[in-house]
Amino acid sequence: MSRLTTMKFDGSRSMYEHVIEISNIKARIRNMGMSMDESFLVQFIINYLPP
Repeated sequence: MSRLTTMKFDGSRSMYEHVIEISNIKARIRNMGMSMDESFLVQFIINYLPP
């Protein structure tokens, strides 16, 4: 969860790869028995995009 809350898009890879990595982290969190609302995940993605 800490990785998800601290990762930012830094331009070192494509936006697509960044979003896929976030989705993979969400899947790992779900596999540990925790749930996460999709709107919560979308908010993380939007918040960590460059201005």
